[in-house]
Amino acid sequence: DPSRRQITKIARNASHFVQSLTRQLGLGASEYELLHCIRKNPGIRPDTICQKLYMNKSAAAHLCTALERKGLVRRE
Repeated sequence: DPSRRQITKIARNASHFVQSLTRQLGLGASEYELLHCIRKNPGIRPDTICQKLYMNKSAAAHLCTALERKGLVRRE
């Protein structure tokens, strides 16, 4: 099916773009996932982040600190 092949190509190109951008920003995969979660849920609480991303509190806190140091998130 040609349309399925085109969708696969688009998804692959989008993935390459995201990888390139995260590399430029110095983000790891987990940091990107956390940033994406925060972007989709502004004002999200740390305990909710842990539930959504299936991670423990210390891992979430570590990633939030790293993103805060990079100037990508702000804790309030």
